[in-house]
Amino acid sequence: ENRGTLDHPLKLAHWQTNVIGDVRVAPAGSLNAAGVKNDRGNRVDVDFRVLVFVLDEVFGRPVRFQKILIPRPLAKGKPQPANDITYLDETLRIVRGGDGALFIFQRENDVKLLTAEERNLLLGSSATSKQERIDVGIGMAEKSSSPELQFLFQE
Repeated sequence: ENRGTLDHPLKLAHWQTNVIGDVRVAPAGSLNAAGVKNDRGNRVDVDFRVLVFVLDEVFGRPVRFQKILIPRPLAKGKPQPANDITYLDETLRIVRGGDGALFIFQRENDVKLLTAEERNLLLGSSATSKQERIDVGIGMAEKSSSPELQFLFQE
């Protein structure tokens, strides 16, 4: 689980993202979405399961707008989403995405992660009927979008 929060520089809005997925060591020699070979042994494959975007506050007033995306399964022949780990320690992680984008993650001690119950609800495993499941949003990515976005919104 990766959770991030963002504040508008003028405090006009506050929002957060939560990405839930499975990560495993990528096979040596595998190619990422940009066609870069895993020749350093520093790549992890990522199976995105759920992405949650939440707008918490606008103009200093609390709001609750939430968009949940559940990526489609990886189609045969499509590149596996992956991250190349550039640097990693207890508080900082620097990775390069499959499209070459650089991501810097800093661990914060006061970030509340999902409970097991919240995670199960998001993943739909604890819902007994369709009405109990969280609404799922499906979107489309432009052809010029990064390989990761194209993967998440593939048809």
